[in-house]
Amino acid sequence: KGALKMKIKILQTNMDRDTNRIAFESYDGMMKHQGKFDISIYDEVWSGEVQADDLEDVYTIFNVNHPEGYIGRSLSVSDLVKSEDGLYFCDSIGFRKVG
Repeated sequence: KGALKMKIKILQTNMDRDTNRIAFESYDGMMKHQGKFDISIYDEVWSGEVQADDLEDVYTIFNVNHPEGYIGRSLSVSDLVKSEDGLYFCDSIGFRKVG
C-alpha cells in the first residue's frame, strides 16, 4: 500500500459559511438540507503529495498519521479531496465524485 504518490488537496467546511450546517452530513443529507453541492463553503486546509494508492488510503492518512503542516481536523464525512482526476466528497461510506 502507498506505492503511488498522489497530489491532492483537502478541503473542509468553514463553519462560519456553513449556514445550512452540512458539515459532517452525508451526501444525501447535504442534498436534503442544502439542495445542491456548494464549494463556496469550503476552505483548503492542505495541499501536497501523499503515498497512497486510492482515496481510502488518503482517508487513513488524514485520520491516523497527519502529514506535516496539516491544519485541518481529521478527514471526515462532508470533507473534500481534490486529486488529479476529480473532486471527491467523503460520504458515509466511500467517496462520491462531485467535480
